[in-house]
Amino acid sequence: ARVGRITTPHGTIDTPGYVAVGTNASLKAVDFTTADAAGQQLIFSNTYHLLLHPGPDIIREAGGIHKFTGRDGPFITDS
Repeated sequence: ARVGRITTPHGTIDTPGYVAVGTNASLKAVDFTTADAAGQQLIFSNTYHLLLHPGPDIIREAGGIHKFTGRDGPFITDS
């Protein structure tokens, strides 16, 4: 596997790496603080699920996904 580094305004992601799936922009059984302390660099969220709940208006009113979730680290979404 190739080793790389992706730099974003919200943090650096080392590749290859584990990506936690937070379908609705939240992880099950662990909070973002704990995940980040364990070295989690990237969270995957599902755009379709976010569209259904809580919806784009709620996320927009919160100031975007980072402010909505309280996590400043990188997110990746599908769709």
